[in-house]
Amino acid sequence: PLWTASWGPAERLLIAMGSEGEGLSRAVERACDRTLEIPGTGVVESLNVSVACGIVLAEVRSRR
Repeated sequence: PLWTASWGPAERLLIAMGSEGEGLSRAVERACDRTLEIPGTGVVESLNVSVACGIVLAEVRSRR
């Protein structure tokens, strides 16, 4: 999960966001050093990709 991931303050990050229904393509996923998920609450099936991106960017920013 996103909340348990760690990275250094100077570590360079590239954030790839997948589509709501399909996620990342296999080729992009294979090119990643690691992948993360945003745990859900069970209330909704998936997050809109722009909402998910905002959550990830806020988490990254809060740790820098």
